[in-house]
Amino acid sequence: MKNVNKFLLIFAIVALAGNMAKAQRDPSSILGEYTGELHVECSMFGLDETFSDITMELKESSPNYSIKVEAMELPGGINLPAYELEDVIITQSGNKYILSKTGTLDIIIDEIVTPIGTFSNVPVKISLESGSVENNKLLLAIKAVATVTIVIPIPVTINVGFDGMLDIPDCDPVTNAKAQIANCEEATVTWNAAAGAKEYEITRDGVDPVIVTASPYIETAEFEHGKSYTWNIKTICELNEATEIVSASATADCESEVCNPVIGEAAVIDDCKTATITWNPVAGATGYEVNGEFVEGTEYTEEREFEHGVEYSWEIVTVCESGKSDPVEVKATGDCEEQSINELANSVSIYPNPTNGQLQITNYELRIENIEIFDMMGKCVATVETGRATSLQQTTTTLDLSSLPTGVYFIRIQTENGVITQRIIKN
Repeated sequence: MKNVNKFLLIFAIVALAGNMAKAQRDPSSILGEYTGELHVECSMFGLDETFSDITMELKESSPNYSIKVEAMELPGGINLPAYELEDVIITQSGNKYILSKTGTLDIIIDEIVTPIGTFSNVPVKISLESGSVENNKLLLAIKAVATVTIVIPIPVTINVGFDGMLDIPDCDPVTNAKAQIANCEEATVTWNAAAGAKEYEITRDGVDPVIVTASPYIETAEFEHGKSYTWNIKTICELNEATEIVSASATADCESEVCNPVIGEAAVIDDCKTATITWNPVAGATGYEVNGEFVEGTEYTEEREFEHGVEYSWEIVTVCESGKSDPVEVKATGDCEEQSINELANSVSIYPNPTNGQLQITNYELRIENIEIFDMMGKCVATVETGRATSLQQTTTTLDLSSLPTGVYFIRIQTENGVITQRIIKN
């Protein structure tokens, strides 16, 4: 890469970081990292080059907003250190954000090597010509004017463009969506939680959309006998929404009291010693049977020796005054490689349990490598990579579970002496 191209690239990146805007309304949806292409033109030197994988972070700062640029190793051996330029402004027009900044950013380049000579302490003025963010796409047009002096000052104009997309984590759709209608009066819709979900939008024809934070969703209405109803479930994450909408349907039956089967069922075997089976409550149920054993609540625990790698199954039947439902099978596989919490109880403390969100894990003379949180379906919903500790002294790790829906979870702690697994309850 030519030396002139090197300094022009530095102009371009500095220019990008200095020209953003503050909104009349909070533009939180467009904050984050943008990765894309940087295009640089300079007619005086015949420069027309594009650089890929350039990353910028648009973030909130006081008093306005700012662009943070991580340290980058540029072509030609140039190392650009991390820096952050503040006092940027964003204005909103409908779904589009306009980027603007009055005045120019003044910088000094210590040395510029060009085909027409080497220049020192060159002043540069950078201005934003235009910019916008729409559909999570950032577009910028920037002009940088450097003044070099041979005999008389000569302005050199460099045009810079950036085209990048906001790096947003995927927003997953829900899974295992089910619906049932009890006696044409109450509908229950359940699903497995989606990782990263903030809330869920529930819709069906003729009814206003409803926002809920967790499964199940219960709707009380006068349902028509013999008619099928469909509920659509859309995951809403912090910055985006799932592109796939999942549906669940059920048919109303008003002529006989229906004893519906359970939904939302799950089974977990802990350390090949204890199996825990859970399900959502069914309207009108007087109890349940698990493998023929009557249970009043919605949780069944079985303690015995389970074999590692062997799959076990249980049948759950809803019991109503009018009769019993069809059985629902739920399965789980034994895993004896994990070490139970009882064997390491003197080395690790998990508090509080139940928790409203903040869970503290304290280790005593034991190295913790990583911590994972799983839902009842065995899906990992939170993880912390602590790394192998260099000391055996007491340390405390805090997990923020406030964004998780209320329910039962399992914490899995990988230590140097084995794995600790314990059930936790999120209120």
